[in-house]
Amino acid sequence: MTFRYVLVYSIKPLLKSFLPFFVIAVGIFILLMDRRELQSSGKKRDAKLAKAIGIVYIIAGPVLYLIGRII
Repeated sequence: MTFRYVLVYSIKPLLKSFLPFFVIAVGIFILLMDRRELQSSGKKRDAKLAKAIGIVYIIAGPVLYLIGRII
């Protein structure tokens, strides 16, 4: 079994189904809930980091979906 078959039969279904949407949902949760909680507790630097991580997750979701469509 080559790497191509492993990629096509085990990873591709994940990238085309729920994984990109889950990654986007996690990014939205980080932006809406976690960042707000960190700001209210006075942790400004951590809130900025949570904002950056949330944006990266929201961008990574569609990228993963596109990779799944290309494979």
